[in-house]
Amino acid sequence: MERLNKQYKPEYPKQPSQGLPFEKIGGTWILNSPIQTRDYVSNKSGLKIDESGKVFSYGGNVFLYDAVVAVDGTGDYTDIQAALNAGKKNLFIRAGTYKVSSAITINYDDVIILGSGTNTVITPLVTDGYNDYLFKINDKRNCKIENLKILGTRTTETGWQGGINIYGQADNCINNCFIQDCHDNGIYLSNSINRARISNCFFTDNTKSIYNASSADCFIYNNFFYHDSGNPIYLTGGYIYINNNYIYGGADYGIYMFKYVHDCIIANNQIFSSGGSCIKVDSSATTAYQYGNLITNNCLFGYDNHTIYLIDAQGFIISNNRIEEAKSASGYDTYDSIYLEGSAINCQYNIISGNLIWGDDKVRNGINESDANQNNNVITNNIVKDVRNSSIIASGANTVVSNNLEI
Repeated sequence: MERLNKQYKPEYPKQPSQGLPFEKIGGTWILNSPIQTRDYVSNKSGLKIDESGKVFSYGGNVFLYDAVVAVDGTGDYTDIQAALNAGKKNLFIRAGTYKVSSAITINYDDVIILGSGTNTVITPLVTDGYNDYLFKINDKRNCKIENLKILGTRTTETGWQGGINIYGQADNCINNCFIQDCHDNGIYLSNSINRARISNCFFTDNTKSIYNASSADCFIYNNFFYHDSGNPIYLTGGYIYINNNYIYGGADYGIYMFKYVHDCIIANNQIFSSGGSCIKVDSSATTAYQYGNLITNNCLFGYDNHTIYLIDAQGFIISNNRIEEAKSASGYDTYDSIYLEGSAINCQYNIISGNLIWGDDKVRNGINESDANQNNNVITNNIVKDVRNSSIIASGANTVVSNNLEI
């Protein structure tokens, strides 16, 4: 393989007509190569090479950074914010613990912050009274934070402290991060209008791991959530895609859909509840009902509440889920696998179909319309096995119940 500085004469980043293909992605020049390379980049371009003379390889691509941050002084900067303030957009953060006194704020589009793994740790300088996020993306687009650890101060903080705040704009990405012990939210999405992506992250011991506040077109996929003290995923807003996540524990609800949530897809997740519903839909505090959401192909293991708990939900499709147990800490005759309840508006026009409800003699009822106001629903083609009381309670006069297998 020829050296890059021989291919580019006299300056970079003109794309070569032959040899290794480069592509500009989000303001970053990426070499599409599955291997690391010892090829050197001319320093005339302002780009950097690491101490071994390698262009940094990550995720099958070669990352061409324009600044190295190292807390031990071996890079271009010791402080991440200082590098951003100098206009650097592609940052490689070497291993070390970076203690910050205020949020690292990204004020440009197309910024990439890439750590060296869980040994790149971002944490508050103080253990109490921090009252801020560790990262903020303020109304900028196409920014990425990848491959580092966010370590909060949940056990000592008496105020509040969060991990990453993404506000506004499109195409921001949090990938392959370890987010732990945030006193408030691990990631807070606020008015992120298009295509925020959270993927391949490990969340543990946060109050809320992901809080989506009125953001739309967001993608949350391939993440692992463990033992939060509140809700692992807390949703308001619409057009949110939650796919292929593993959620274990959580003192409240696995996925909590609050107030006006619409046109979301929750699919292919495994949720093990330890203190509340696996999925709770709650519009009781507002006159705006939730509608048009799809809950499908999930494996749900409930404990100490209804496994799927609907309050004032309309136009939902709940299909092809495996729902097991809804045991209460105090006994077996308290909670149901799917429970429909009304407050201001009631649960209507929902389709509940093709689910496997495996009560294991620990569930009170399989599917339960709580009263006659929960009406105009379709309950069909479900299998309900080994519940303690009734397989299906259809209280609404116009609810259709057909082709269910009750064992």
